[in-house]
Amino acid sequence: ATGLGLFRMAFALVALQEILFLFHFRHLIFDPVPYLDRASPVLHVLLLAWMAVAACLVVGYHTRRMAVVNYLFWVTFVVFTPMWQDFDGGFDQLMTGSSFLLIFLPAERAWSLDNLRWAWRYSVPGHRYTPPRTVPLLAYVLPLAVTLGLVYFDSGLHKLAAEFWRNGMGAWLPPTMPYYMSPLDMSWLLNRKWLEMAIGYSVIGFQLIFVFLFWFRRFRILLLLMGASFHIGIILSLNVYPFGFAMLVHYLLLVPF
Repeated sequence: ATGLGLFRMAFALVALQEILFLFHFRHLIFDPVPYLDRASPVLHVLLLAWMAVAACLVVGYHTRRMAVVNYLFWVTFVVFTPMWQDFDGGFDQLMTGSSFLLIFLPAERAWSLDNLRWAWRYSVPGHRYTPPRTVPLLAYVLPLAVTLGLVYFDSGLHKLAAEFWRNGMGAWLPPTMPYYMSPLDMSWLLNRKWLEMAIGYSVIGFQLIFVFLFWFRRFRILLLLMGASFHIGIILSLNVYPFGFAMLVHYLLLVPF
C-alpha cells in the first residue's frame, strides 16, 4: 500500500495548493464585481472547510469520509460557482475524477493517521493490531486507466483535430502566448523548430497509446520516464504548474514496487 499512500498525500497537497489559490483570489474569481459586488461569505467559509478536508487527506485522518467530502467540494465549486467559466480545462477533469476514485481506494493503509487510530483502538494486552499493508492491484490500475489513460486519449483526439498540433507546432504555441508563458527564458528551446516538432508529435503519440500500453509491465518504465518528462516540461515551460503537478503525482502509481 506504500505507493498508494504516497499518491494520496501528493494528490491532496496539489488539491490544497489549488484551494489556497482560490481563497487568495476569491474576490477576483467569485465576486460578480470584484471587491464591489461581493459573493456570499458562505463561499469563503466553504473554502476554509475545504482546506481542512484536504489537510486531513494529506495526513490520512478519516480518509474515506474526507474523500467523500472532498469530491463533493470539487463538484460543487466546478459546477455551481463561477469557476465553471474559467476553470473548465483538463485539471478540473483530472482532480474531480481522481477525487471520486479516492473514495473507494484503500489509500489509508499507508502513511496515514488512520493506521495509528486503528492500532490504538483494536490492540489488546499481549496482541498489537497490525493494519493491512497490501492492496489489490486494481487500486493502482484503476486511477491510471481512468484519470490518466482516458484524459490522455481524449486530449490526443482533440490535438489531432487542431491544425497547429497536426503541423507540429502544438508544443511551441502555448509557451509563446502571454497567458501561458513561463517566467523562465525558454527561447533556447522554442527557437529549435525540429525539436519542438519532435516534442509535439511525441506528445500526441504518447497520449493516444498510453491507455493501451500501461497494462503491460514491459512498457511501464518507458511510459513513466516519458510521462514524467512531459509533465516536468509543462511545469517549467507553462504557467499551469498545478496541472503539471497533478498529472505528475499520478505517476507514483507507475513506479515499480
